[in-house]
Amino acid sequence: MDTLDDFLLHKEDIAFKISKLGGILGRLGLDARSETLHTLETLCQQASFRILLVGEFKRGKSCLVNAMLGDSVLPMKIAPCTTSISEVSYGELPKLYIEDNSGTHEENYTERFQYCTIQGQRSLKKDKLPIHKVQIQYPTTVCKRGITLIDSPGLNEDWSRTQTSLKEIAQADVILLILSCEMALSQSEQEFIQSHLLPYKDHLFFVWNRADAIWDKPQEEQALEQRSRDHLHQYSQNIHFVSAREGLLGKIQHNDQQWTRSQVPNLLQSIENFAVHNQAKTKLESVCQQSLQVAGYTLFQVLPRMEHFLAQPHSDLQRLQKNIEALDTTEQEAIKTLQNEIEKTTLAIVSQLDSLWTTFVDAIPTHLAKDITTLRFEPRLSRQEREDIIIHWFNQWLQTALHDFTQQQIRSSMSQEIAQLKIGLDSIRLNHIQEVEKAIERDSDEIHLFTGRWVEETSLLISTALSLLLLKIDKNRIGQDLLKVRALRGWLMGSTLSEGDTIKLASQLQLTLRQEQSTIIDSQRQHLTDTMKKLESTLVEELVLTRKDVTQQIDSILKRQDNTKQDTSLEQQLQLETIRLSVHNLHTQLRHLLNNL
Repeated sequence: MDTLDDFLLHKEDIAFKISKLGGILGRLGLDARSETLHTLETLCQQASFRILLVGEFKRGKSCLVNAMLGDSVLPMKIAPCTTSISEVSYGELPKLYIEDNSGTHEENYTERFQYCTIQGQRSLKKDKLPIHKVQIQYPTTVCKRGITLIDSPGLNEDWSRTQTSLKEIAQADVILLILSCEMALSQSEQEFIQSHLLPYKDHLFFVWNRADAIWDKPQEEQALEQRSRDHLHQYSQNIHFVSAREGLLGKIQHNDQQWTRSQVPNLLQSIENFAVHNQAKTKLESVCQQSLQVAGYTLFQVLPRMEHFLAQPHSDLQRLQKNIEALDTTEQEAIKTLQNEIEKTTLAIVSQLDSLWTTFVDAIPTHLAKDITTLRFEPRLSRQEREDIIIHWFNQWLQTALHDFTQQQIRSSMSQEIAQLKIGLDSIRLNHIQEVEKAIERDSDEIHLFTGRWVEETSLLISTALSLLLLKIDKNRIGQDLLKVRALRGWLMGSTLSEGDTIKLASQLQLTLRQEQSTIIDSQRQHLTDTMKKLESTLVEELVLTRKDVTQQIDSILKRQDNTKQDTSLEQQLQLETIRLSVHNLHTQLRHLLNNL
């Protein structure tokens, strides 16, 4: 795939094949399985590149979203506008969906701005719940071409809003950190890159907004370009200067020259090119793989089972039906075993995280002794200047150490636990399928085992958990606690910290991090528990479907026999051959598509 149009054509082709396969399953009587394919088809049709805009307050994120959309879809005000995630995707007609604690429900689109402002956290009705997400469907060309734009709360406004933004980062295909040409690059923005965006730098863009403020100031423009080279190039080469305001005005007023000069179209083209070449394959690979699995399952299990059932007398089918119904207890036991395995793994991951964190904190003095030699003071610095240098250095050192710790030790540990979990769960699922085959008295040469969507979600689980680890570090508290150490000699004299002062500061950092440990572990436990519950739901659904497929197959044959009052097995055998050929062709086509994504 070279262009966004290629992506859209592939997506349409896969969705068509899924729809065709779902229709075949419906003809075979597998209504429940057909419904899961209908859901998969919808997911395929809705597949888009999630473009997340993050940044501090007053950087113009909402204005840039509107400029990219070419219309005033989101509100823009002087006060903080976006208090929850605002997600804009394509729709033939404008629609608004609000997600709160009660679920997701449609609202009057004309009142949409109420939900995107701080005042809108409570609607006209006093009993309205706090809003988690605003989802807008809008007839815009950008979204129709497979782009979903996500506006996030300002990072320095409120803790809960910052947390909301960070949870979206792990799910984004492209992350745009919005900076302002009028405010240069703040220390907090640099720290945010270090603490939260490093794991995602392979799909990170830096966007300097309000470039119109420096269009006639070449010296300021050169200074910002130099600042980008000094501070941003090490993370990403995708750096753009745009004017969202000029871009939006150009679109609304149909001024092509103004639109082009804003550089927003160049940014959009760059995002599209990046998404297609770096994310498109992954985006379609999962849904294509799932549909290929269903095609293989139909070809190698459903159709042979149907042949087996068609060869049985009516009375034997009724007996097999009772055998399947009697598996209810066995199925519940399999589900319970599966749930226990997932719970055990969750506890093991949290326990290992606790242990790894303790080891990390214990090793701080050793690592500091090696790295502290890079901290040097110029002569004749004031105490305040030395304090600022020390706090900044320790914060940067800790962020780097945490990043290395999460990427190397925690990621490896979690991956091993989840790989072990997969082996255990596959064994449970395989045993359940064999019990079903035994109940229908069929010797199966090939058992089809779905890999499950949870396998694709593993990387998301890990990356989000790692982000939350860094998220819970209270850097302000660390700085305040370090200042409790009154190592006056080291702070007021010499070009480096003495060994004794280093030990004191390391001990204080250890103490602070130990006090933070319970908060960090609780955050990880909650996140892992929530994620594992979703995975558990997916796998339980697959276990239930295994038995339901067989039940519905038998039911469909019995009903047809009852309705026709005659033996239709020969006729159905002939139909089965036609279906087999169709499924075989679909299986071949899907495999070819998957190999050529």
